Amino acid sequence: MTIRKIRIGEHTNYKVINDLGRGANGTRILKQWTFNTLEEARAFEESGIIGKGDTPKKYDSIERNSIASKGADQYQPYKLNTWNNSEVEQFIKLAEKEDKDVLYDTVLNTGLRKAEVLALSWSDIDFTKGTLAVNKYISPQQKGRKYTPLIARNRRIVQLPDHIIQKLSVHKERQKKLRAELGEIYINEFNLVFTSATGGVLNPRLLDSQFKKLIGMAGLKEISFHDLRHTHASLLILNGTNLAIVKDKLGHPSIESVLNFYSHLWTDID
Repeated sequence: MTIRKIRIGEHTNYKVINDLGRGANGTRILKQWTFNTLEEARAFEESGIIGKGDTPKKYDSIERNSIASKGADQYQPYKLNTWNNSEVEQFIKLAEKEDKDVLYDTVLNTGLRKAEVLALSWSDIDFTKGTLAVNKYISPQQKGRKYTPLIARNRRIVQLPDHIIQKLSVHKERQKKLRAELGEIYINEFNLVFTSATGGVLNPRLLDSQFKKLIGMAGLKEISFHDLRHTHASLLILNGTNLAIVKDKLGHPSIESVLNFYSHLWTDID
C-alpha cells in the first residue's frame, strides 16, 4: 500500500510526482505537475488523471517543493479533515437559509470533486432514473472555459437521493427563470448546472471563499471544499457501505486506494 508523504519546506508550491521507473540508460523518469495549494494537488493526485502520453500508473507521491530549504526532511502524514452527520446537517441548514445549499448538498451526497461538479451539465442528470453521470472535469491548471473528459475508469454513474433530485429540479427551473430575466446578459454556453450570476463557469477560488464564509456563519470547524468529498466517503464507510460501492461511487481506481485514504476509519469503528 502506498504511503503518501508531504515534504515541509519554505516554498508554497506543491508537486504531484508520477514515478515512471527507469529509462534505458538507468535514469529515473519522473513526471511532475505543480499546484498552488495542497488541496488542488491532493484532488489531482487522488483523481488519477493521466496526461497525454503518460503511463497509467498511480501518482504515488506529493512533495512540497522547497527552494529556500532543500534540506527539509521533516515529514508528516496527510490527515483527512471531515464532518460528522450532525455537522453536515448544521451546515446544510445554514446554507439553505442563505439559498446556497444545492451545490454543497449535491457534493455531500455524491462525493464529486470540485473540478467535476463545476463541469456538471444538465445533460449529465437523468431526472427519470435519478442518476448523475460524471464524465468530465475542469483542470486546476486550465484557463478559460475548457473541459476535459475523464479517463474511462474515472467515469461513473451516481445514484442520487430523492431530496437531491428535488433540489436540482427546483434549481433548474430557477435557472431558466433567471436566464429569461437577464436575456442576452446570461450566457450559459455549456448548459452548466452550477454557474456564476450571469451563466459563466464558477470561479473555483470564489467558491472556496463562499464555502469558508458559510462555515464561519454555521459555527463549524473549517474544512476544505475537497474535504466534502472525504466527508461523504467517511460517512458511507461508517454506515457500513460495501467498499466496492464506495470505490465505484467515488471513482477510485481500486478498493486498495479506498483503504489507503480511509484506513483510520476502521480504528474509529473498532
